[in-house]
Amino acid sequence: MALSFVVASDDKHVVISDMTKRISRIALPGGEVVAQTSTAMPDDVCLLYELGDRVLALGRKGMAVIDDKTLEVVASRSLERPHYLPIATTLAGDAFVTGKYSVWELHRLNMESEVPTLEVLPLPSAQRPLAAAFSPDGRLLALATKDGVRVLDSRSLEETGSRETGIKAPGTIHCVAFDGNDHLAVGWGLGLVEKAPGVLVYDLGSDAPPEELMSRSPRATSGVIRSILCDPGGGRLLFGIAPAGILAGFQLEDDAWTEAFAVEYQEGTWSGFRLRGGPGGDEVYVSGMNPQHSSVVHIDSGELLMQHQVQGLFRLQSAGQGRFLVGLRAGRLVVKGR
Repeated sequence: MALSFVVASDDKHVVISDMTKRISRIALPGGEVVAQTSTAMPDDVCLLYELGDRVLALGRKGMAVIDDKTLEVVASRSLERPHYLPIATTLAGDAFVTGKYSVWELHRLNMESEVPTLEVLPLPSAQRPLAAAFSPDGRLLALATKDGVRVLDSRSLEETGSRETGIKAPGTIHCVAFDGNDHLAVGWGLGLVEKAPGVLVYDLGSDAPPEELMSRSPRATSGVIRSILCDPGGGRLLFGIAPAGILAGFQLEDDAWTEAFAVEYQEGTWSGFRLRGGPGGDEVYVSGMNPQHSSVVHIDSGELLMQHQVQGLFRLQSAGQGRFLVGLRAGRLVVKGR
């Protein structure tokens, strides 16, 4: 019975786990098993998350970083307490943040030692983090709490210079994201009928205090900015508003952010979205809070390229140029495409 899966870094295979601690690599779209191994996980629950060209296997008593091609364990460690899923990872897959309640930690993969290890550092926060994001180069870590956003050096976990002032938002922060131009986007909302959500964009590219480049309340009159995405190459910003089901896109032109599109989809379904293909990619994968709805849209227009609504289907991901949508239903791997 399949428990969890991720699309491999080559977009042509899926890595899945099952209740027996077995990890398998399966080819798309046919489903042939091309590799299989048992992990070093100390318990049967093994949830998988993407980590660059590696996979993070997270269990109740331990975690392991696995090569997504060979399925060999790169590094592992036991856990004194169970962790929730990672809330931020670097593009290179060499660091990630996990946490539960008020205990949040930064894990860094050290490949320079004779035996690769996972270094662990507690995050310096008196409040429970609400969201976190690494900059594309992995140098900065934005950590959002109810007191605002702190931008830390990801190595020392210290604030430097003007960033000690922090970044505030008019409501609860739900998501943060960097682009490739030293811009930090902050999505917030109160979830109240009478209060519209909003997005703030700051320039962190100088020693001066963070400069506010954009403050927008989208056409939704209520709800929250549930997910936000900055193109790692810079110049494009997308955010999803729940439960209104609105996807909005902005472009950076002449040092100003202008609205490119705003599309309203099915209410209550759009809570997250994902850029595929890295810089220059033209597709965004969207999965919603409603597990029956997942889509692929064009990044510049919001045009719907592909959509599936399947009873009982959850946690879909896009894979490759063939526009496969991969998910789990009743413990079985499901591949949809055209």
